[in-house]
Amino acid sequence: MKSTDFISPIKNRTRQPLLMMSIALGLLTWSATALALDICGCVGNPNSLGDFDSAVEATWPAGTVRVGSSITIPLPDDGVFIFDSFTVFDLPGTTTNAVINFQRNPANTDVTLLINGDLTIAAGNRIDLNGVVGTRGSNAINGIGGLGGPGGFRGGDGGYLLVNFQSDGGAGLGPAGGDGSTLDPVVAAQPGQFVGIPELLPMIGGSGGGGGRSESIDLGCSGGGGGGGGGALLVAANGTVEINGTLNANGAAGGAYWLSTCASNGAAGSGGSVRVIADTITGTGRVNALRGSTVASYGAVRLEAFTNTLPGSNTTPIATRVPAPGPLANPITSSVAITSVAGEVVSQVNGELLSELPQGWMGEVDILLPAPGIVAVDVASSEVPEGTTVDVVVKPSPGGLPFTETATLGNCDGFGGCTAQVSVNLAAGRYVIEAQATFQAP
Repeated sequence: MKSTDFISPIKNRTRQPLLMMSIALGLLTWSATALALDICGCVGNPNSLGDFDSAVEATWPAGTVRVGSSITIPLPDDGVFIFDSFTVFDLPGTTTNAVINFQRNPANTDVTLLINGDLTIAAGNRIDLNGVVGTRGSNAINGIGGLGGPGGFRGGDGGYLLVNFQSDGGAGLGPAGGDGSTLDPVVAAQPGQFVGIPELLPMIGGSGGGGGRSESIDLGCSGGGGGGGGGALLVAANGTVEINGTLNANGAAGGAYWLSTCASNGAAGSGGSVRVIADTITGTGRVNALRGSTVASYGAVRLEAFTNTLPGSNTTPIATRVPAPGPLANPITSSVAITSVAGEVVSQVNGELLSELPQGWMGEVDILLPAPGIVAVDVASSEVPEGTTVDVVVKPSPGGLPFTETATLGNCDGFGGCTAQVSVNLAAGRYVIEAQATFQAP
């Protein structure tokens, strides 16, 4: 009997949840006066990295790597940077425009830039949190799903009957990841969709697209990988955010088949999210959360400032504009996490680390089960009402469409912590398991 590979669950976290919440607007009001002097909450913070300037290498955070025009900054574990100012200009000693990227951290959090002064992006320069294009299938291997931008979600892998014994592509990750292409019936891979409330509380990246199918065991009948979803970026600056270049959190295209006669494309990922909070937002540049194809969904852009002169046509999609800065974090810090599968501990409970962070979102295998069959999946929550229904979604990776088992949160401890369990029947193969809950806040 063939063993079953299990790719660890994507869990809900404060900074990168799959939790979809409907929040009463009354919880989101904020005093503009209280935020006017310290919008970022970072005045006098001893952890400030000082001034960042792409043109001055001495100002780059430790571990930053430059390759060509790309400057990649490693994310800290919580994804939060504090700077006195942040300037994106030409590369040191050149007239070549700079592209700022961020290396994903093990928890795949979104990126938060807290800036005591100004953020400036000069014309032609960029900050990118884009998803990665799914790879094309080949004679040797199926197409592989592209990673999401930081805080975004991976695309599904393609099927290849000769190599991974699967005809159907894998589903994209994330709360609205696209289904993989199927052979019976013949259905194209589906694109990722963006899920998030207009307030972008919490921040969340885009979902990945589904992988392509394989129709024959013949050489080269390999489906393409799904595109990754755009990442998630929060900028909070006490001064002016001047954008004459570009801020991007774009979804990526799916990868192509190798032979069109017996395989299909992967689908695109959705756009991610960009939220900018400042005293003043200005410039003639662009802020984008583009979709990876015309059938995927755009992400979301939100701009909050006392003064905002960035042209309305310079964001895609059209930004939500708020005439004063709002709160940086959601006052509700609910979470839902998968804590164990078949008795194997796989994630965190209420912020307490019980094992290594799961890396299923990277396409890695975190748990190897001894045999296929029915296994228990345990879920724990924090600050979620008792009686809330949790959807546990099992996504073959690749090898068929996702299926969902539901459970009701109970066994609550009086401090907002509840548990639930579902049973899932796993055939031989690889899987990602995700958990999500939707509830109305009081």
